[in-house]
Amino acid sequence: VVKAKGRLSNLIEKTDAGNALKGTCGIGHTRWATHGEPSQTNAHPHVSGNCSCSGSGAVESEVVGVHNGIIENYTELKEKLLKHGYTFYSQTDTEVVIKLVDYYYKKYNLGPIDAIAKTMVRVRGSYALELMFRDYPGEIWVARKDSPMIIGIADGETYVASDVPAILKYTRNVYYIGNLEFAKLTPGEAHFYNLDGDEIEKQTTEIKWDAEAAEKGGFEHFMMKEIHEQPKAVQDTLNSVIKNGTIDLSSVEITEDEIKNFEQIYIVACGSAWHVGMAAQYVLEDIADIPVRVELASEFRYRKMPVNQKALVIVVSQSGETADTLAALRLAKEKGITTLAVVNVVGSSIAREADKVFYTLAGPEISVATTKGWKSAIVTWYQKFKESVFFRKLFLLAFVTSMILFRTLLNRNLWMNPLSDVMGGWGIWETVNGEQKLTTECIENVIMMVPFSAVVIWTFEEKIGNGWKKVLWQSGKMAFIFSISIEILQLLLRLGTFQLSDIFYNTLGGMIGGLMYCAVMKTRKRL
Repeated sequence: VVKAKGRLSNLIEKTDAGNALKGTCGIGHTRWATHGEPSQTNAHPHVSGNCSCSGSGAVESEVVGVHNGIIENYTELKEKLLKHGYTFYSQTDTEVVIKLVDYYYKKYNLGPIDAIAKTMVRVRGSYALELMFRDYPGEIWVARKDSPMIIGIADGETYVASDVPAILKYTRNVYYIGNLEFAKLTPGEAHFYNLDGDEIEKQTTEIKWDAEAAEKGGFEHFMMKEIHEQPKAVQDTLNSVIKNGTIDLSSVEITEDEIKNFEQIYIVACGSAWHVGMAAQYVLEDIADIPVRVELASEFRYRKMPVNQKALVIVVSQSGETADTLAALRLAKEKGITTLAVVNVVGSSIAREADKVFYTLAGPEISVATTKGWKSAIVTWYQKFKESVFFRKLFLLAFVTSMILFRTLLNRNLWMNPLSDVMGGWGIWETVNGEQKLTTECIENVIMMVPFSAVVIWTFEEKIGNGWKKVLWQSGKMAFIFSISIEILQLLLRLGTFQLSDIFYNTLGGMIGGLMYCAVMKTRKRL
């Protein structure tokens, strides 16, 4: 075991660029210090023995391993192992899980499959685990829960990594190991198992990126490169769903009928993806006139809240492996809610588990600050709904409705007694100081509802059907319900008086709007 603190160049120097190490089978990991300070002792790999109390040097252990993720119950497991005579040299949760594998390996003496399966059952948290057993030379055993992991195969060689760019220059053919699955890797082969220890079959996926996409390409750093790649990323994303000038969502497997049935949208994400959701919320509510809530995945995951069963939960993640977002996705699926993933990485955990997937096609993102993925996601939202005739109708309906509400509810004085004039004014003429003058209130109530009912009928014409009698009934009914709602709001907010005459003239205006719609449609058919 050879470890170093700091940059990888320190490890390269320590191993003479790897020449000082013998063998054709090895594991390594660049640790993010979640448990314990950055130090050589806390660095990976970790071992089941003591390695001269430093975790570095000649291996005196049955099991060696590296781990990406967080073990949530490592304190509880550590106490268990201490009782069984184990000692610990580091402050990490990784050393605990390596020694837990060793414990089951020695206790039952049934081999790696049994030891790894029992460990996975006991461990809570997320992990991408790589293990080597002294008794099984030439083999690497891997296990996964929630943390990303891919396995590449090429010409008698096998690679395992957290993400595609790490192995792209060696192979394009990769396996995506599923959640709570583990595997045995040998030269050029990978054998996969479930928690019961049964072997399962998997197919390789071909990565479409080229090796140059994961390199700097002459730029000073990856962030600068990815900023310049944004126009192409946006164009590729749009071209993936635009066919003959129209949006074709067949690849996403979502139909316009399904979209119409959604009563609400939840956008769930973390970090930069959450900011994408915040921007998308304004676009969707403006164009589609559908309620949209943007939730941080951690809040959606842990907070108890009522969720509309006829909603669409859209999870956004560049990597497709964000732990909280993945957990939120699973929670939504448990509740029977339709899920749509907007991700960049093909075959990622979120992409595999969501009901429907939209890929942003931004290519590999190496820099921590998202660039191409953010812009591609924004454009995806806008373009998807802009091209739908139904949602353009909804936008017009929302505009007309907001204008009516503005006219009836805003810029009003408070009324102490909103029931002071329930009957209202029914005539066109009124007497002021002994003189008869034309009043426009009833005319306004009629005119106001004409465009509203016409747009409502036009928007939902497929559900309402044809025939002037049916249209007349539906337009009058909708205008009546809308008018009642406005009058009740005025009553509750004391922004006007509740008047039966307003309801009558609003309903009349709605029926006139329905008749006008029928006349226009009939004229169009003749033309």
